[in-house]
Amino acid sequence: MAAGCCPVCALPCGAAARCRGCGWLLRGGYVLGGITAGLEREFGARLAAARRRFDLRAVARVVDALGDGDPGLAGRLVAVVRGGPPAPGEIDAARREVGEAPTVAPAGVVVGRLLNRIVSGEIRQAAVVELTPDAVAVTGVGADDLGVPQRLGPQRTWNWSDLLPGLPSEPDSQWLRLAGGIGAHGGGRVDPIVTVGYKGWPAALQPLHDVLATIGPSSVVPLVRQVAGWPMVDDALQALVDSLVHAGLADGQQPVAVVSGTLDEMLRRAPLRHGYALALAEVDHVTRRVRLVTHPLFEADTVVPAEPELAPESEVTVLAPPTRSDELALAVVAPVGDDPRQWRPVALARCAPQPGTPVRVRVALDGPGRVRFLHPADLRGGGRTWPGVLNEVPAEFGAEQVDVVFALELGGTPEAVAARFQVVVDLLTLVGEEHPEPAAVMVGLIGYDDHNLLDWRGSQRPVVRLAAPMAAAGVLTALYGWRPSEPRYDFAAPVEDALRVLNESAGTRWWRDGAAHCLVTIGARPPHPVRQHDDLTVPCPARHDWRTEMDQLVVRDSMRRVAIRGMPEVDPARAGGSARARADEAWRQLGADGLFTLDGVSAAGLASALGLLAGYGERTLPVPLLGPATEPSSAARPGAGTGSVASGGAAW
Repeated sequence: MAAGCCPVCALPCGAAARCRGCGWLLRGGYVLGGITAGLEREFGARLAAARRRFDLRAVARVVDALGDGDPGLAGRLVAVVRGGPPAPGEIDAARREVGEAPTVAPAGVVVGRLLNRIVSGEIRQAAVVELTPDAVAVTGVGADDLGVPQRLGPQRTWNWSDLLPGLPSEPDSQWLRLAGGIGAHGGGRVDPIVTVGYKGWPAALQPLHDVLATIGPSSVVPLVRQVAGWPMVDDALQALVDSLVHAGLADGQQPVAVVSGTLDEMLRRAPLRHGYALALAEVDHVTRRVRLVTHPLFEADTVVPAEPELAPESEVTVLAPPTRSDELALAVVAPVGDDPRQWRPVALARCAPQPGTPVRVRVALDGPGRVRFLHPADLRGGGRTWPGVLNEVPAEFGAEQVDVVFALELGGTPEAVAARFQVVVDLLTLVGEEHPEPAAVMVGLIGYDDHNLLDWRGSQRPVVRLAAPMAAAGVLTALYGWRPSEPRYDFAAPVEDALRVLNESAGTRWWRDGAAHCLVTIGARPPHPVRQHDDLTVPCPARHDWRTEMDQLVVRDSMRRVAIRGMPEVDPARAGGSARARADEAWRQLGADGLFTLDGVSAAGLASALGLLAGYGERTLPVPLLGPATEPSSAARPGAGTGSVASGGAAW
């Protein structure tokens, strides 16, 4: 033992009467008489007991920190304790004297504060100094532009014996020394280690400062792992903290934490800087313009639980586009701006659902920048980038919106009227089976019966039946509710009354803004003229002019005219004069954009004339469409349930 050092703890004591470290009496009163063998034995026993007690406290600290994973550790350490084997009860007494390892500061407070500052961008780079039973390590920590914390390069590690060359390199001896003990293997090496003291630590820790200088951190946080309360580590820690505070790299308030998780685990539990959301497409039902929107999955500041199995999850049901594409991209993004090109991709996967079908998307959040797809099960990764997905989004998508109004002659035999009805049924069947977006087509009905020309008052009564535009199922229900009527006149039918009704309510009932407008007239007899001509065809009792009504619809509503002409029960030529020529001209005008015969029309030909299947071409959507339970949002929130809804939109 070096001169001037305590024989128990080896602390330099100078001329002090009692050791300030362990309390050993260094200078007592005079002993009368000579030093007898008995006095030497008694002194030796007291010194051995004091040294054993001193080392056993270190054993207790080491076993408390590391003994769970090493059942033989206590026995190995006790074997090298100075002063011989411990007496019964001495080990338990040492444990009681040591007590529980102190918690310098809660890990959540210290580490959470550091990560919050990194994620928020308050500090650009930080360094974490980890003091463990075996080594001291320095790791640079920063965040990418998405706010995901990550390591900055490899970790630098020094064994304690690298920093303190006089320290034993054998683990058991090193742990005992760091925990405040000396042991039988101390010998002459005790003095240079213990007398490093507070003044000697800056030199010992200089390698750490050299690495910190290369990292250029804005803040440094030391983390104590398992070694809280180990005296030599506490000395090193205090010296490190003081030097960091002096350099402006730590604030001196709760700078350390006793932690058990790994640094990667702590990074995993950092809060999200931005919310995460699923990128979807929204197609304007009128203009067919496409904009990209987001559906929230996880909100900003979300922190995942420590237990991976409790990772937060979010689920939403979306729709696959109605046209087939090679693959559909499921993109989880951080919508950091209004422009989708500013959105940052977090996770990107591919799937191939059936066109137009619902797709249930379920994801789990494992930490910042770590989103895991749970459903669909057939997802594939790789092969896509967010800029690549954006480049595939068309400016317009979807079928042309088309409003079709059928003007149906209801007068005639049941067979003749049923044939007219069948044209409507066939077209609706085709739309339902082959149209990729049936909702783009709305169908309305105007049926017209005959005027009672033998009764003037009766001739002024309405002769039309109406079914406002609706989807296919409703149209068929209305259509089959109509019954044929008895024809009251051979040479004309009140087509002009149907046009008049369409004109009077156009814009409020029959047509959608932005949709294509189509009138399909199906009948056998032409309209009544507005006045009497050189034949037997009587004029419209209400003096409606079918040409005027038609021209107004064409000019004002850009209406497309398609007609399907059947064979009348009485040949118009029997009316004499110009009746037949006028009938032919009327049907040519009614079918100016497509004229068919009743026995020659097909659903496909009629659909083509109406442009019902136009609009898709080769265009595809690379991302899903908003589903029935989704709404767009520019801010993500926790996914607490299926199809969660949030307002607001980030438009492209």
